[in-house]
Amino acid sequence: MDTDNFSELRESSNCLLLGTDLTLIQELRSYMQGLQISSAICLDPIAFPRMLNHGRYEGIVVDCHLGDDAFVAIENARLSPSNRRSVILAITGSGEHVKKAFLAGANFTLDAPLSPDSVQQLLKAAHQIMQNERRKYTRRACCVSASLERPAQPPCHCQTLNVAEGGICVLTDHPQPLNDNVTISFHLPGDSIEIRADCQVCWRDEQGRVGLEFLFMTMQCKEHLQKWLQRTGAAD
Repeated sequence: MDTDNFSELRESSNCLLLGTDLTLIQELRSYMQGLQISSAICLDPIAFPRMLNHGRYEGIVVDCHLGDDAFVAIENARLSPSNRRSVILAITGSGEHVKKAFLAGANFTLDAPLSPDSVQQLLKAAHQIMQNERRKYTRRACCVSASLERPAQPPCHCQTLNVAEGGICVLTDHPQPLNDNVTISFHLPGDSIEIRADCQVCWRDEQGRVGLEFLFMTMQCKEHLQKWLQRTGAAD
């Protein structure tokens, strides 16, 4: 999957399915295709954290018949900087599964064996949440100089590549540790107002690209950024 977690708006949503029951997985994928939800499959719970670290998924489905590995996977998703806001659906087989899934951080549960009406109704509700969340990560090209700051350290200069309501992608020669907190300052193209935001490092790649999620910015900065994004979107 593309490591640019904040990609341009797609027609389809994307989900990550964790489970070993291929029949169940294929059944779920057939329902998802009807809603234009694409999916990636993870058959090994051990590989699940690695997939979380290398991509952003709008939805995550976990089969609780994996036992404790399923609930650990849900917890890992909620701790993942890129996926903690993903819509998580747990496939359950008992009341105990339901309880543990919600405690771990699932948004929805669905009992197996699957009922067509229940699956379609739940997926439609989940898909609506995914679409609302996706809007925060619809990026616009934004190539300007920026500064990354940490307490008691000199500023680090970088180049922005694209920006969205929820975060920004930058290019830098300086290593940025995953999950690290940093403050970014920059001016939007042709604009005199400084945008300043506290961020968390969500992902990075070997080319020096770094994805930052906005954690906090003033209301003035937020409204200014939103208006700029609306203007550039209208011009496309």
